Amino acid sequence: MEPILCLALAAVHDLQLLGKVHRIFSGSITEGAQVPELLWLQSQPELLYLTLKAFRLALKISIDWARQTSK
Repeated sequence: MEPILCLALAAVHDLQLLGKVHRIFSGSITEGAQVPELLWLQSQPELLYLTLKAFRLALKISIDWARQTSK
């Protein structure tokens, strides 16, 4: 099984992981962030925007691929 499909299946069965994916996708990953890497990313608005855009596109492509291969 492809790794991204495994991640998608795990997310469905693990609500905590699903919540994290949703927070990243919605752009609220840095709300209440205390981790130094997230604080740094939050201080770089253009990089944060591009990172979230890349994540959203990768997630969309992964879901589309999984949907196409399941037919």
